[in-house]
Amino acid sequence: MEEMKERGLDPGLSGCRSCVRAAVHIGDVKKGLEFLDVIRKSTRIGYDYKSWQAVGSMCAAKGMVDVENSLREEIEEKRKFIREQDL
Repeated sequence: MEEMKERGLDPGLSGCRSCVRAAVHIGDVKKGLEFLDVIRKSTRIGYDYKSWQAVGSMCAAKGMVDVENSLREEIEEKRKFIREQDL
């Protein structure tokens, strides 16, 4: 992510997803949560189901139940919002 920014590239959703996958791969919850925050701030809808699910699963595996529950609640809120917008 830092390298992309240094090169003047704006990280899009696919770049953020790659960073989330890398964080999950190495088990870095802090980085995973940081990348979710980048998605929140820098993408049109501020949300990506696959990324939230991946970080939530990592949190569950590490016994971070409160963080996992918070991410699950956010998933449901965003999905509800998106469904309402489609109506």
